[in-house]
Amino acid sequence: MTMNDVSDHIGVSIATISRVLNNSGIVKPKTREKVMNGIRELDFVPSSLGRNLRTTGTKTFLICVQSIENPYYAEIVRSIEEEAKKRGYYIMICESYSSLKRYKYFADAVKSKKADGIILLSPNAKDAIEYFREAPFVVCGETDGTFDCDTVNIDNEKAACEAVEHLIRAGAKRVAFMGGDSKSALQRFAGYEKALREANLPSDETLRLSNLFSYDEGYAAVSRLAESGAAFDGIFAGTDILAVSAVNALIAQGKRVPEDVKVVGFDDLVFAKMCAVPITTIRQPRKAMGAAAFNLLYEKAVRKTDDKNKARDSQRIVLEHELIVRSSSK
Repeated sequence: MTMNDVSDHIGVSIATISRVLNNSGIVKPKTREKVMNGIRELDFVPSSLGRNLRTTGTKTFLICVQSIENPYYAEIVRSIEEEAKKRGYYIMICESYSSLKRYKYFADAVKSKKADGIILLSPNAKDAIEYFREAPFVVCGETDGTFDCDTVNIDNEKAACEAVEHLIRAGAKRVAFMGGDSKSALQRFAGYEKALREANLPSDETLRLSNLFSYDEGYAAVSRLAESGAAFDGIFAGTDILAVSAVNALIAQGKRVPEDVKVVGFDDLVFAKMCAVPITTIRQPRKAMGAAAFNLLYEKAVRKTDDKNKARDSQRIVLEHELIVRSSSK
């Protein structure tokens, strides 16, 4: 059923019905009541997609995450939803699994007006960004300065450098690194190396535990490192998941944390302070990140171009991190 059917049924123009549905313009109370009664009689459900070309859009933003199993996204998504409610918007969560095919699918959904825009949370594939050039989008996390688009992030290299400097001040001389291969992981590795270099400490390849993404992978890697007899007294983990795996693996190997090995994580997820040895970590301002990402996208989706019909330049928002010191490094 379309608005044409409703118009024929109640004898009111489509324009008037549209004004009633969108609560815009002036409509006499009796006419408004007539329209609403007709809609109820016909059980008419207006299509937000159908109204898109005539109104402000679908009032829906997509949020693309790699996987909803990653607890890192929870607070960011919650913050985005809170901001969306303030603006009368809805959100839909999509999982990419880092698949370029899925990124293209979501980009096509926005381009075809099934949503007004999309927030990409930690897209680790730069090629995926190209799919969204003709659609309103914002990248939140996983940016390295090469993404020519609106972005929200922290300074990962600076934060990692501060984390490793803390380990060094706490007495660690041989610090291992744990991380994946995403852009943020590479930035954190750069911060790790910078801290070692500035402290005149060696960077030992045998202490680089790379391509780690899950708890099990982290646990196995630290177990192998401990069993190898390699000398190390500190671990900087690029995520709290890896930090927890490191602490548990060290304890299973008979190591004491922090007396034998000090550990620092990254993200300040809720379980970092719930670990057997509460973990020192870098706190990302995830609530502020979510709010900033939504507001950037909202502005981008609804803004008008200037007098010269030129849109504004891309905005890059860099928020402050915080080092949270707990028992794992004291």
